[in-house]
Amino acid sequence: AWGIRLAGFRRTGAALELALDNTTLPMVGCAIFFFTPTFLTAYGCAVAALVLPAASSLDALSKTDADGRARPQAERLRRMCAQLRYWLAYSMVWSLARELSRGALSWFPFWRHAELACVFWLVVFGGADEVARRVLAAKEGIILEHQQAKAKAQAAAATATAA
Repeated sequence: AWGIRLAGFRRTGAALELALDNTTLPMVGCAIFFFTPTFLTAYGCAVAALVLPAASSLDALSKTDADGRARPQAERLRRMCAQLRYWLAYSMVWSLARELSRGALSWFPFWRHAELACVFWLVVFGGADEVARRVLAAKEGIILEHQQAKAKAQAAAATATAA
């Protein structure tokens, strides 16, 4: 990854470094489902999107690592926040995918493969962090608009009662 960065491809190098940091051996195993028929790819989506993150979430909640050593509190919190961001992003993407698959997209030949690619983007390429960042930014924007409208209404009411 650092060689790609030195060659001048900073974004590609950063994406590759992120992918190498987030990839686990079972996720690499799930990549085989990109080359299977659609009915088998549905199982790959279930494993990559539900089973592996559930195991990772349970691991993040444990107080000891695989060797039996106590895990630092900061690392536990970091891992729990990462899993929470994943589940938030996955629930939003899953809801959108279910709504889209009810219509014409369910007839699209590689719909399940696109869904699996989306799961890989969430898990491996930091898509969950991006979705969570955008949701929080939208929430803060809505709150700010609400506070501004409230202040404007209160100012209008104050001037109306003063007159």
